[in-house]
Amino acid sequence: KMKTQPHASESSSSLVASSIAGVVSRLIMHPADTIKTRILNSRKQDPHAYRGTLDAIRRTASHEGVLGFYRGLLPSIILAAPAQAAYFTTYEKAKSFYSHAFSSDSSSFLVHFISGFTAETVSCIFWVPHDLIKERLQAEDEGNVRGQLRRVWSVLRSDGLISAYKGYGVTLGSFGFMSAFYFVFYEHFKERFRDMRRGGTLGGGWNEEEDTLPVFPDILVSSSCAISAASTLTQPLELVKTRYQIQRSKSVDGAYKGTLDAFGKIIREEGVTQLWKGTTARLYYTVPNAVLVMLLFEHFKANPIL
Repeated sequence: KMKTQPHASESSSSLVASSIAGVVSRLIMHPADTIKTRILNSRKQDPHAYRGTLDAIRRTASHEGVLGFYRGLLPSIILAAPAQAAYFTTYEKAKSFYSHAFSSDSSSFLVHFISGFTAETVSCIFWVPHDLIKERLQAEDEGNVRGQLRRVWSVLRSDGLISAYKGYGVTLGSFGFMSAFYFVFYEHFKERFRDMRRGGTLGGGWNEEEDTLPVFPDILVSSSCAISAASTLTQPLELVKTRYQIQRSKSVDGAYKGTLDAFGKIIREEGVTQLWKGTTARLYYTVPNAVLVMLLFEHFKANPIL
């Protein structure tokens, strides 16, 4: 009993830390996410398509005011806490499981890659309805808060909760591979910092007794570099996922019938390079969001409030 208590306490700290990280980061970074969503959903042949990140920010502020940047915030906050809790808890459990299953070092590429993908497989239970509702609301450019709440209900009523999960595959394709690559890069960079501090090539000192790193500088650089690489690699998947989730019906002209159909139409109608459309806007969101989430997660995990 005494042996399992620290483990239970550590799991509780991880759950609380990830939930807080999810909600706080969403509150701060939602405007950047809204701009990213609008740019990805704007098609090249549309005469009203955004010309870039600054154009999207200017037009949103001009036509809708500050509240325009916060469309879809309410359902996002409600689902962000359980989604992030499932994400980080599953990742840590998966990393431990796969390390033993493969008789591999917990720092190996394979362990981090599969653990990251597994974390998204579980957390997408929350991320799929989260993105379906959030992105449809973010893509709209009119209506007040009350109207948005009515549209949330309308989305759930028209699509149905089960129907909403038809986008599970395309969402996992985007989030799953991004998380897989993210943790491969993040753990690699973090381990390099660990080695350099042990060797004395970096300042800040090394706490041999606790075997821990100074939080801010290492996580800042590791998460920034990791999410930049992972986001750029998986941008085509994110573009397809966003457009597929936002479209109201597969029966209208030009609608995507599925992931492969979406890739084919984008390449034929807009060109291969358009698969990376919105990469800059996505990085404006994912980099500070990843840094913020990891800093909050590591802080509240090391300093539990419960």
